[in-house]
Amino acid sequence: MINETSEMKIDSFKPNMKFLKSIQEIQLTPQTVIQLKVDGEFNLLVYDRNGETFTLNKWNRKRRDFPALNELINALNQTPIQKAEFLCELYAKTGDKPLKLPDFIRHVKSDNPEDHLKVHIGIWDWIKTDGHEVNQPYIWKYQELQEIFKNCTHVSVLPFFQPNNHAEIQTLWQIYIEKLGYEGLVIRNNHEIFKLKPHGEVDAVIIGLNKESGYGKRTLFDQKQVPSIKLAVMDEQGNFIELSDCGSGLNEELRKALWKLMDYKVDEDHETVYVKPIVVCQIEYMETFSKERRVLKFDGQKYMQVGTKQYVTLRHPRLIRFRPDKTANPTDIRANQIPNEAKPLSFTLYQGDCRKILPMLKDESIDLIITSPPYYKVKEYGGIEGEIGVKGNVEQYQKDLLAVLKECYRLLTPQGVLCLNLDKGGEFSVWDFIPQIKSIGFQLIDTIIWYDKTRRREAGYPHLSHSFEPIFILTKTKQFTMNKASLHQNDVWEISHYKGVSAEKGDAWDRMTIATFPVKLVEQLMDLYSNPNDTVLDPFCGSGTVLDVAQRMERNAIGIEINPEFCEIIMQRVFDKNPNHKYEHIKI
Repeated sequence: MINETSEMKIDSFKPNMKFLKSIQEIQLTPQTVIQLKVDGEFNLLVYDRNGETFTLNKWNRKRRDFPALNELINALNQTPIQKAEFLCELYAKTGDKPLKLPDFIRHVKSDNPEDHLKVHIGIWDWIKTDGHEVNQPYIWKYQELQEIFKNCTHVSVLPFFQPNNHAEIQTLWQIYIEKLGYEGLVIRNNHEIFKLKPHGEVDAVIIGLNKESGYGKRTLFDQKQVPSIKLAVMDEQGNFIELSDCGSGLNEELRKALWKLMDYKVDEDHETVYVKPIVVCQIEYMETFSKERRVLKFDGQKYMQVGTKQYVTLRHPRLIRFRPDKTANPTDIRANQIPNEAKPLSFTLYQGDCRKILPMLKDESIDLIITSPPYYKVKEYGGIEGEIGVKGNVEQYQKDLLAVLKECYRLLTPQGVLCLNLDKGGEFSVWDFIPQIKSIGFQLIDTIIWYDKTRRREAGYPHLSHSFEPIFILTKTKQFTMNKASLHQNDVWEISHYKGVSAEKGDAWDRMTIATFPVKLVEQLMDLYSNPNDTVLDPFCGSGTVLDVAQRMERNAIGIEINPEFCEIIMQRVFDKNPNHKYEHIKI
């Protein structure tokens, strides 16, 4: 393979594709053509029978004399065509499965000719033939090219379809995207081009290096590693809009490499070192959620806040790669890369028996469950018919709890976590109950001991004061969400619970005398076992601490509470706190 630099540029050839969020957004017309997208390198391909044939990428890198290109030359030599220009993707492939971009780069840069056999040419568009524009419909272009390259093994038109309905597109998606690993779909409707991927992508610039990994811990930063980066995009006026923090995708090597940006420091506060906007990244995300964001102006020396804007935050942002071909300008990192309609954070309170409501929720839809079920015959919380733990024997109590926990297992994602705060009550031993919980399929990963030093032995009480409660950390798999750089590095947590105390200690809601566990405890569990925009569930909602903390920490939340009076308290505590969030109270 011959690699050389060219003065020719292909910027004007790259089409401006709009993002779609779902298959249902695809507008179907008789002219609609859908083509599969691979994770490759966009190239202009120039064929000249009596001159030079080559591919040219966006970095002005010209390539000649490799197996796929030579095969294309042989095929075109069998036609009357003398000169032609195409848009194509160079990509790597094994069998029927296209590989990811890093594999292509590894193969194309290799000195081993065997690696070059993995490089394929996927034709994307036909621009010119013998000096004339090819203005035929896309379906005509693809069918003609398919006939020309029908005997080629390393050159093809990327698979294309003319669907009749959305159900056909869904089947196409399942076969090619989910099973074979194609990157997504390109949809051509007349002169408009759209793309649809399993995850959204955005090009954003690094404007800051965050110091803390969680709850004030700076272990990585003290080791000259960057725990996470602060990202921004730009509006048409050239201002920066804060987008999201991102720590996913940063391994130790990258965290150390990012430390070099400290040489471009322009300012800092307690949480972040702000740097010049010189490094652009490609970020993958699952969803967007509406959020008010700061708008910053950079004058070459420092960032100044010039306002705020209702924009978005990203769910599960992940650094995919750096983009040395892009710079911080209103075109390369434009704000409208992301669809305008961001999903609001959602808070749903179901009023009723969780044993009836949980089966109504969708499989694997919950990222984290934090709950403290009623303890056996310790307290009657409201005398509501159906309360667990008030009537019946231990066996009935265990049966009722297991029914709830089986539903929790079904609802958790494969990476999800259940934090179960369950203590002794009456003659019930929670430790003896763990084997039954594990029989559902749960793995007991950890047991956190929550120690509350505010508890005192009551006068006349014949036992030592009970000052701790266990929190069982249960998962479906060993690949579960855990932010390892969080506050806690051991399994004994000292958190005071100022329940019923009138003095201004702890959180105001902690001092309620009903069905509470400390806000601080829930905050730290939520920080350790989930990420912003995840969905959290509490099947025994009580006074709504989990929903309240979820709102503070930018998680979606579902709560279930059987007591109508408690539901009124939850709505007072949580609902309508943010005009951009969605709140629902559903009685079952």
